[in-house]
Amino acid sequence: MLSGVLWIALTRALRMFNIPAATSPFVLISWIFLMMIYVFDSRTLGSTLPIVNMQMIVIDIGAIPLEKWLAALMRSIGQIVFADNILAGGLLLVGIAIATLRGAFMAISGAFIGVIIPMLAGVNQGDIEAGLYGFNPVLTMIAVGWVFLESSGKTTLLAILAGILAVLFQLGLTNLLSPLGLPVLASPFILTLWTILFIVNKFRYWFPSEKMAEIN
Repeated sequence: MLSGVLWIALTRALRMFNIPAATSPFVLISWIFLMMIYVFDSRTLGSTLPIVNMQMIVIDIGAIPLEKWLAALMRSIGQIVFADNILAGGLLLVGIAIATLRGAFMAISGAFIGVIIPMLAGVNQGDIEAGLYGFNPVLTMIAVGWVFLESSGKTTLLAILAGILAVLFQLGLTNLLSPLGLPVLASPFILTLWTILFIVNKFRYWFPSEKMAEIN
């Protein structure tokens, strides 16, 4: 209920910037309630939220079997709906492809970015294989490369850059929020989307789009 009310408020507040509220109410309300749970039930759960494992390791990318790559890609897409499942991710990708092949291309590209960059950064391999670093660039690339901007070579390049930025945001936010025990959720997607759309609004002659006029 609160997320619905917050969505209305944020939509009105962001209208002047021509930026959508997107999933920001989900993230903000989830953070508030996660913290409240530990305040009101500290006897059972402990006084603080569990700390996220931030240990960095060196990953030999060339030694990773193909099936693990495919599994990580599908889980990255499945995590959009909180499904740590290869089949769920595959079915979701098929559904997107039925709606739009461009959207499917953005989804699989975002999943790839969400796997390769964290590996190069030395993120815990279990988190990568679970798709936890993949779903934000998947959402970001679909939003930038298909939903909010017109399909073109420029927006494809912009979507790729946005996907990379989403992973970098997640790396930074994980470091910031892990001491509090809070998950990043879709906050990297939101921050990246807002950043990209704000820039596009400032330079509309580079990225003309009728879709931007339809936001909010």
